[in-house]
Amino acid sequence: MSDKVITTSNNELTALLSELRESLDRPLNQALSMPPQAYTSEVLLEREVEKLFRRDWQCTGRIEFLPNPGDYYTYEVAGTPLIVHKNSQGEFKAFSNVCLHRMAPLVEGTGNAKRFVCPYHRWSYDEDGQLKFAPHAPNIDCSNRRLKEIKLEVWQGWIFVNLDDEAAPLAPRLTQLDALVGKYDMANMDTVIWEDVVWNTNWKLLAENFMESYHLFSVHPQTVQQVASTKSTRAEPGGDAYAFHWYSAPDPLPNLEGTESSLADMPFSTPLTHLSIEDLLTGFDVDIFPATLIAYGAAGGFWILLQPQGVGQVRVRWGYSVPKGKIPKGAEGDAERAAIRRFMDQANAEDKQIVEGVYRSAKSPLAARSPLVMPNMEQPLAEFQRYLARRMD
Repeated sequence: MSDKVITTSNNELTALLSELRESLDRPLNQALSMPPQAYTSEVLLEREVEKLFRRDWQCTGRIEFLPNPGDYYTYEVAGTPLIVHKNSQGEFKAFSNVCLHRMAPLVEGTGNAKRFVCPYHRWSYDEDGQLKFAPHAPNIDCSNRRLKEIKLEVWQGWIFVNLDDEAAPLAPRLTQLDALVGKYDMANMDTVIWEDVVWNTNWKLLAENFMESYHLFSVHPQTVQQVASTKSTRAEPGGDAYAFHWYSAPDPLPNLEGTESSLADMPFSTPLTHLSIEDLLTGFDVDIFPATLIAYGAAGGFWILLQPQGVGQVRVRWGYSVPKGKIPKGAEGDAERAAIRRFMDQANAEDKQIVEGVYRSAKSPLAARSPLVMPNMEQPLAEFQRYLARRMD
C-alpha cells in the first residue's frame, strides 16, 4: 500500500472518529444519526473488527443448542472459526476450529463428538482441545499441542465468547440488565428456529434497525406492530454495555384488569405464571453491545447475532425462542412452530428490504446526518453511537 493511500485512509478514519466522538458531548435529546460514511467505510470496519469484535463479548448461541455431553456447534467471530461444545462434565467450552497441522477446519455445522478429528490428515483432539493422535507422525509430541481455548461465559442461557484473553468479565457489566429482565427467565427457553443467513448491508444498520421501534408501524404493520406497537415504546437508560427499551402489545383484555386468575383467557399461553397481567403484555428489546440483539416477552421472542463479513455484508445467526414447555408436543406444537416460522419469514423479509436499501442509499453523495427526532424511540441509537465512540477512539 502506498504512502498516499495510507495517509488517505488515516485521514478518513480520523474524520469519522471525530464525528462519532462529538456524540459523547451532545445531549441525548439533541442526538444526530451517524454520518453515512460510517456505514460504507472499509477503514472504519477494520477498526470495528479490531476494537469491538476481537475485544468485546460476542454471543454465539443458546445453551439449549447443546443439550447432551459431546454436542457442539460452530461459529465465526472476526474471522476466527470456533467450536462451542458441552464436555463430559456438562461444562460449556469454546476452542479454535483450526487444526494445528495444516489449518483445516475440524468440524462444520452441528453434531456430537467425543473427539474432534481433522478431515484432512486425521489429527485427533480430545474434548479439552488436547492433541491425542497424529497418524504416521512418530516424531510429533502430542502432549505440548493444544487448540487455543477461548474465554466463555453463559448469561441468561446465552453463550458468549471473547477472543481477548485479557477481557474483563461480562456478567458484572450486565447486573442492571439482570434486574430488568430476570423475571422473564431467559435461562430456561426452548429455541424453535435458528439458522445462519447473510444480508447485504452494513452490520450497524441492522443493529440500529433492531434497536428502534419507530419503524414498526410502517415496516411491520401486519407482523411485529401487532405484538409490539410503536407508540408503546419506553426507553430505559442504557450505557456502555447495552441499550434497552420496553414495548407493549395491544391489550386484548380490557375487562380483566387486576384479574390475575384469568391468565387462561390470555391470547397466548406461557409457563411464566408468576408474571402480572402488565408483565404478560410487556416485552423488551436489548442490544448487548456490539451485536447481540434480543426481543423477548412472556410469549417468547426473536434474537439476532451479527458478524460483519465486509463493509456491505453481515452474517446473521437468528432464531426464535419461547419459555420452556410453552409449545406442546404433537400436531398442535408442529402447527404453532409453523406459524412462528411464517411470521418470522415475513418480518425478516420486511426488515431485509429496508436495511439493504438504506445501505445502498448511504453511498449517495446526498446522504447526510439527521436529528434523531424521537428520543423515546431512538435513544438506543444515540447510546450505540456513544459506545462506538468510546471503544474505537
